[in-house]
Amino acid sequence: MKNLYISIIASIIQFSCTSQEVIEKSRSLEPVLKEIKTIDPNNEDFSDLQFLKKIIERDSVQVILLGEQTHGDGSTFLAKSRIIKFLHKEAGFDVLAFESGIFNCTYAWEKIKQNGNYAEEIRKAVFHMWVNSNECSTLINYLQSTLAGSNPVELTGFDPRLTANQNCQLLIDGLFYNRLDFLTQGEKNLIVKIICFDEEVLSGKDKTYNNSVMEKLINGLDSLSRLDILPHLESLHPNDNLPGPDNKFEYWKHVMEGVKVSYNSDLTSKYEKVNLNDAEILNARDVQMGKNLVWLAKNKYKNRKIIVWAANFHCFRNSEELTSTVEALKFIDAVNKKTITMGDILYDSLQSRIYSIGFTQYTGKRKNLQNNKTEDIPDYSDLSFENVISSVGNEYSFVDLRDTNNPVWLKEEFISSLRSGKDLNGKWKNVTDGIFYIKEMKPSTFGNEN
Repeated sequence: MKNLYISIIASIIQFSCTSQEVIEKSRSLEPVLKEIKTIDPNNEDFSDLQFLKKIIERDSVQVILLGEQTHGDGSTFLAKSRIIKFLHKEAGFDVLAFESGIFNCTYAWEKIKQNGNYAEEIRKAVFHMWVNSNECSTLINYLQSTLAGSNPVELTGFDPRLTANQNCQLLIDGLFYNRLDFLTQGEKNLIVKIICFDEEVLSGKDKTYNNSVMEKLINGLDSLSRLDILPHLESLHPNDNLPGPDNKFEYWKHVMEGVKVSYNSDLTSKYEKVNLNDAEILNARDVQMGKNLVWLAKNKYKNRKIIVWAANFHCFRNSEELTSTVEALKFIDAVNKKTITMGDILYDSLQSRIYSIGFTQYTGKRKNLQNNKTEDIPDYSDLSFENVISSVGNEYSFVDLRDTNNPVWLKEEFISSLRSGKDLNGKWKNVTDGIFYIKEMKPSTFGNEN
């Protein structure tokens, strides 16, 4: 009985201390917290988002990254849509880069300029969990409306993968419209099979040779990109009479680097056991996404401002800063130390000219796209950022982790579930630049779903 009393008293003391720490941290947030009034993208009273303009001016931001914990976070989609409208209307951002195929989105934009149908072409180019969701419908309508103005929002992508519903023949037609005389006919035939993931090249038996041919193509495109030519005068897709990017050979080099990454990734998942310690394979897609975005920011859109739509994980950097608070997930620590994300590549090149916003929530539900069911947001640990900020009471809030006036605890290690809903401890100011908090997450919906 005595031990029971001691245990109860210890628990009460621990709870009391924890609660007091949460209260103190919550109070310390209030002076630096930005309250967001709404996430409704139809609401264009942007007075609550004006702080973003000050951040952009302070850090000369060219690229803003808008993350999401999972691809089923409907409330986050709404919030991002409203931010995109604000950034376009009031902050000079006029390029929207989706975590979708660089080829597919480039082709879609050329088609949009030709036929004026943003809604149709974006749904062919961008992955369905976004463009087919009800929560993105207002954004798509807005993108369509910008075509009538003098400064439309240009669509692009940075993912090395091809969007599933886009015909690989389009890529082949565009690539081989260029005179690639440094390839033999046999090598060209092989490239066609690799682009379309023909079963013949997915056997894995000729992996080394296939990679050498792709490397020959990539090096050849790189050499052509350095020549003093006027590539913009030639068509990217002759059958559609569409113009190509300003440096078509640089563009095609990035596209084919992506094909190579996807080819090797597909072989690994199909024929080899993916080892969590194999950093090169695990990082390949993120590294290529980063290279694609750096090229877009420094070359194709070097004088323009870019909004990036992607997952928190890809936007974040310095994964080695994060450690799991759950014993069963401690294996993540070793993986984090070897992880290179798109955000790492971007930050190495652009530094503070990028600003990454991670999205999180306190409660609610999200859509699991693998089984098409809704799932509850898991509970947070007592001292997590989510628990602390919820005590403030706002429906929506923003914290600028670059703000020098932040309380000390925000500059040091703290626990958060910003990355895919797992409690991780670390110096989050080195991982992301801002945190957008949503009190209650609602799942993404499609069609007549409620």
